[in-house]
Amino acid sequence: MVDAEAVLEHVAARIAARRKALGLTQADLASRAGMDRTFLNRVEKGQRNPTLVMLVRVAHGLNTTVGSLVEAL
Repeated sequence: MVDAEAVLEHVAARIAARRKALGLTQADLASRAGMDRTFLNRVEKGQRNPTLVMLVRVAHGLNTTVGSLVEAL
């Protein structure tokens, strides 16, 4: 059985790490991804479960792929 909380935490950490490596603020990434900064903040805390479409938008905003964000799950 998949532990949903662990999945959300893993993806959250991957997003935050990539964003920081690129020198982006949450506001920068939210703008690039076309989403609200508050929503992105909650995703990065593992408190929100982004839809696949939202995850694709975040990946594009980070110049990466969805696969890289879910790698090693």
